[in-house]
Amino acid sequence: MQRLRWQQMVVRGEQVEECPPGLDVDSMRRLHHGFEELDTNGMSELAERCREAGLESLFLTSMKIYRDDDTGNKADGGGGGRGRGGGGAEIGGRKGKKR
Repeated sequence: MQRLRWQQMVVRGEQVEECPPGLDVDSMRRLHHGFEELDTNGMSELAERCREAGLESLFLTSMKIYRDDDTGNKADGGGGGRGRGGGGAEIGGRKGKKR
C-alpha cells in the first residue's frame, strides 16, 4: 500500500454549464455519478474516460499539462493566456515553494 501525503487541493480548471429547465444536474453529468477507486496505475484509464466524455482538456489542466487550443501542441506554460498558470506556485499572493 502506498503511503499518501495529504495536502491542500487547488482548483486548476473548471467547466460550468447551464442546466436547462426540466433537466436535473444528474442527467447532465458527463462521467458516471458515484465514486470508483482506480488502481495505482489507473491514470491512463481515467484519461481515456475523460477523453470519451469530452473532458480531455480539463483532465490535462488538472495534470498541469497545457495545450495550444489551435494546434494541440504543448504550450510553453508562460504567463497569461487561457488556462495557463504563471509558472510557479502561489502562496498567500506571492510566488513561493510548494509545501
